[in-house]
Amino acid sequence: MKKGGICAVALCLALALSPALAETYVQPGVFSITGPDGWSVADSLLMNESAPCVSIEMGYYPEQADFNLFSADADAFQDYANRLLVRYADRSGQYLGVVYSTDSSIPFILIGASDASGPFLYAETMARGWAIGLRCYAYQDATFTTYRALTDTEKAQFEQMLLTFTPIR
Repeated sequence: MKKGGICAVALCLALALSPALAETYVQPGVFSITGPDGWSVADSLLMNESAPCVSIEMGYYPEQADFNLFSADADAFQDYANRLLVRYADRSGQYLGVVYSTDSSIPFILIGASDASGPFLYAETMARGWAIGLRCYAYQDATFTTYRALTDTEKAQFEQMLLTFTPIR
């Protein structure tokens, strides 16, 4: 297991012992996002005590420093969605739609995919060259090695969480 995987498992175990309160994750100077009631927030991981985890990833792409998904025209938006699906083609990536944050109308392209660990949801947005991605998955059991399919309720909770995304200006 990679070092990052060990850290994620340790964090999941630690969060499983945390009280079940909705918390807000803040990436200083960038954004905040709030997990649904019962989800905990720590570093780059959101976890529901009864299963789902959401890992938050950020990456900078200097060649897209002038690109914002929230202000992209229809063709540029579709091009970005197509490139995202190409990245997930080897993981059976399927376009599921777009979720817009409530306050700021930031779009997240939502895809369903599956890798060696199992099925997961992935949502991504892009602003000024920064890709912000959220991967939602639920472990099959306490071995923390494989994912199980998310329930419809868990999928809805993940989409509800995306609605709370707020950029920090």
